[in-house]
Amino acid sequence: MRFSRSAFLPALAALVLVLGAGPAAAAPVDGFEGGLPSGRDASNNIRIGFYTFRGVGTATIATTSTPPADVPGAAPGNTVLRMDVNASTFAGFVHVFENTAVNALAPRDWSSFDAITFWLYGNNSGVGLYTRIGPESRRDIVGRPDDARHTR
Repeated sequence: MRFSRSAFLPALAALVLVLGAGPAAAAPVDGFEGGLPSGRDASNNIRIGFYTFRGVGTATIATTSTPPADVPGAAPGNTVLRMDVNASTFAGFVHVFENTAVNALAPRDWSSFDAITFWLYGNNSGVGLYTRIGPESRRDIVGRPDDARHTR
């Protein structure tokens, strides 16, 4: 059974870490206003930035300033991430945090935050969504195969 999912749209105001309570304590993780940087860590030759993964099928990501619905709390024209998927097994995207030059890993310490929020506009496909924010080490990332199924 194939599923097609379009309009995966975490938005600027949506992917946010929250420290304590209230918007004053929120810190944006990704706003997508600067695009979707991707590159390689120069010392380990591993992918950094944004990239997709999938089993059988296709998965693409891009930014757009025309979301299919208004993003709650965001100004009109807000840039969002769009993911289009046509896969029979699995698909998704990863953001391995990068430095400004997009040539080295740049881990982030989120230990002082107690929540993460994001806005998602789906297409009512009935397919489940899995999110993961993990303590993956650089060793975990370096040890993974970098095969043709991981694309940008």
